[in-house]
Amino acid sequence: GNGEVYVKLLKDAEKDAKLVELRLARDTEYRSTLTTSDGFQFKSDIETIIDIQTVIGMLSDGDVYPNYKTADGEYHNISKEQFALAIAEGVQRKGEAFAKEYILSQQIKTANTIEEVKAVVW
Repeated sequence: GNGEVYVKLLKDAEKDAKLVELRLARDTEYRSTLTTSDGFQFKSDIETIIDIQTVIGMLSDGDVYPNYKTADGEYHNISKEQFALAIAEGVQRKGEAFAKEYILSQQIKTANTIEEVKAVVW
């Protein structure tokens, strides 16, 4: 009856809202400041990524870029390899965020109750 239709509409609305919440959490996670495994902090905006790729192209293997200002406001001599590590770890982090979103979105899509939808958290 009408009650079942209403419950389905509520559940669908809850699912849609939860999927938006997941997308926002995903974006926040991979766009936040990246701390590399060697301890340097980099912004994750496209301008910084382009800058890093440009510096990698300018440096020879083993060379360092002097006094690079990292996301924490500190200045460091950063090697070509350390810049490459930042790119690689940033790409990995983004991939992991999208994979997590996929797994959780599947849980939302297959949830049978509003409570099951609400139980899915980032």
